[in-house]
Amino acid sequence: MNSDHHSMDALRALNKKELASQMGISESSLRRLLKKANVTLERGLISPARQAEIFQALGWREMTRIDAK
Repeated sequence: MNSDHHSMDALRALNKKELASQMGISESSLRRLLKKANVTLERGLISPARQAEIFQALGWREMTRIDAK
């Protein structure tokens, strides 16, 4: 796989479990952080734009799979 594929993969919608994994935390930790930051999520997939909002609300820099190399 090339880095373009990783970039494209990082820009896809994720569920909460996938997002938490990408952030390096458990899904329950993600839920706790979201609750503390007063961020609510609808059921289903989280769009890349919403992921960026979440990272900002939590004070995390936006992460991609490339960062994990």
